[in-house]
Amino acid sequence: MKASALKKNLGKTFKLRPLAVRVWGNRRLRSLDYEWMLDEVLERPTRIRIHNIVTGHTVELSADAMKGFQNPHFLILKCHLIMRPRGLDIEPILWRSRSIRFLQAIQRGVEAKDAGGMARMIRSILLPSASRLFRTNGVPSVAQIEGAWARVSPTAQ
Repeated sequence: MKASALKKNLGKTFKLRPLAVRVWGNRRLRSLDYEWMLDEVLERPTRIRIHNIVTGHTVELSADAMKGFQNPHFLILKCHLIMRPRGLDIEPILWRSRSIRFLQAIQRGVEAKDAGGMARMIRSILLPSASRLFRTNGVPSVAQIEGAWARVSPTAQ
């Protein structure tokens, strides 16, 4: 991103995507959709300084950690911000976006208790790419996941 484009957003508030991860000790807490403010745009190399309006956490992000601003009021990142009681860490996103969407879809389906709809979506859309991910990372195979869904969901066919 160019510094001139970033400077147009100085002082504005926005939300982060992906959401910042909150950690307390060894426990991961529920993520909250905090508002952040763009405090400063720095050059050579291009980077920004933002702060969380509620918690006061501050971080400096380089241009390569950002995808860009998107309306209405979102800053899209290429990294995860991990908020701790006394600081903030930056971790790269190592998974492909399809894999992330797969895991987020599973989480949404479980939360909605829509196992039947979830099983159909997994089979039709997500399993081909997830299968490659699972085989390479030693996570359960597609057949094992489908079997698990079939056991918990009488509507999964």
